[in-house]
Amino acid sequence: MTSIIGIQIPVAPPSTHTIVSPNFLGISIELSSISNYLGNDTFTIPQPMINYLAGIRARTGETSVRVRVGGNSADSSTYVESQTSPMAVPNNPHANPDDLSINYGPEIWSVLAKVGQMAGGVEYLFSVPLIDPNNTIPKLAADAKTDLGDSLDALLLGNEPDLYQAHSERPGISNYTIQIYETEFSNTVNILQSTFDSFAGPTICCSWNLEDVLDAGYLSKFALKYVTLQHYPQNFCPGLGREHPKFGLPYYMQHSNVVALAAWQSPAFEKVANNNSSNAPRLILSEFNSASCGGIPGLSDTFEVGALWVADYSLQLASVGYTAAYLHTRERGITYNLVTSPAGGDGAPGSWTTNPPYYAMLAMSEALRTENGAIVVDLNLDNSTANPVALQAGYAVYDAKNSSVTRLILFNYASEQTQFTLPATLFADSSIKTALVKFLASSGANATEVSWGGKTFAGVGDGKSAVNAPWVTTPNQNLECTNGCSFNASRESMAVVFLDNAQFDAISGPTGPQASPAPTQASNGRGQGSRCTL
Repeated sequence: MTSIIGIQIPVAPPSTHTIVSPNFLGISIELSSISNYLGNDTFTIPQPMINYLAGIRARTGETSVRVRVGGNSADSSTYVESQTSPMAVPNNPHANPDDLSINYGPEIWSVLAKVGQMAGGVEYLFSVPLIDPNNTIPKLAADAKTDLGDSLDALLLGNEPDLYQAHSERPGISNYTIQIYETEFSNTVNILQSTFDSFAGPTICCSWNLEDVLDAGYLSKFALKYVTLQHYPQNFCPGLGREHPKFGLPYYMQHSNVVALAAWQSPAFEKVANNNSSNAPRLILSEFNSASCGGIPGLSDTFEVGALWVADYSLQLASVGYTAAYLHTRERGITYNLVTSPAGGDGAPGSWTTNPPYYAMLAMSEALRTENGAIVVDLNLDNSTANPVALQAGYAVYDAKNSSVTRLILFNYASEQTQFTLPATLFADSSIKTALVKFLASSGANATEVSWGGKTFAGVGDGKSAVNAPWVTTPNQNLECTNGCSFNASRESMAVVFLDNAQFDAISGPTGPQASPAPTQASNGRGQGSRCTL
């Protein structure tokens, strides 16, 4: 039986809100895994990865793709000025697989710069350790700034300091406190600020409250660009949940759980938003995914979790005060990764596999692309923010300048189709009386059979040549809405309703920037570009 859900949309967004951009959802790459995705040097950058990034960039308007390079490995790795190719080399064969330290050299900046150029624009967050800041960190920052220029968005100083003591990262300290952390942070800032001045922190995840860090003077002591957090809904680490995961699929299919998860550390959000320091740092989630330590096989790699939950959680973050969030990806074989590189050496040729999270990134970029910035509001359909059995959820996206509704994003978590009904009042004050609906959906047969707007990369190995998805039962719909309108969303799917002029070119997606072929030693990077068309 088909459920019928009427959509009621507030005339205007709340007076207190956060404005976000279409590049809200970024990619976080574990430093120790960077060669899996970007090769060993500027001559081995894989073209499919460039195509994947260009596919996102095609949808982010005037904003660059966000990429953060960091994670546990960034806090334990060493910058080696003399290292060339390969740009990253493991330095501890006995390391914890969830904290693989490496040596890396200046080639990494050349690669990141080239990737940004070929993909049409990438801005980077890069993590540096607080351990031994007098060692090579100043040279790291200087080299990064020289090669990356304005595309180096900020340096993240430290990673999960609230776990330093539990992870034996400070063996000489019996009680690693917020005050000790701030002293270390200050020492690192003092060393770096003559070279680079855009910093982010504290990047806590678990044991500390952000409010306590702020109350200790964090915002007044440091001129931050971002206040950073990272968080996972559950652990899948050895000894901390791997044997018996806390949550199964039903947890990720309940919108009320997304609301509760995004409220983690919420007492501090207002303090960040109301901060009147010269930098007025913005709140970002520098790392997240479905479960820590690589995700849960058979769960993290499903469409429901990898695509629907990622999209729902990301939108919820945007609605409560975050200005960006970075979806984490690690080495080949990890279940929550966005894409999977071919077996063989880093940068080796072969077919890539597109996983569910990548489709969520495409859909999110289109959903948040408005002319003047986006304001995201949870519509609380069927009391879904609190009702654990609600099967539908939704958001409205408002243009930040004129408060017009430009998008609706509607989730159907039911095992059968749902009819969503849009009121005539939604179109009363607009010259546009039509709507376009695009769907994020799955065949249900396997994790790689996912489609956005009827297109899929299933069976396509180049990250560019998307094809029509043969399993799609609900194609894109063009609606005449002068007197209101309705459409059906298939089981377990997300619908994005375009209400502005973007609907007239959204079926095939923006053509996008040139995605230049990755350079080879014979070509020196010169070659004809190709366009992404999904």
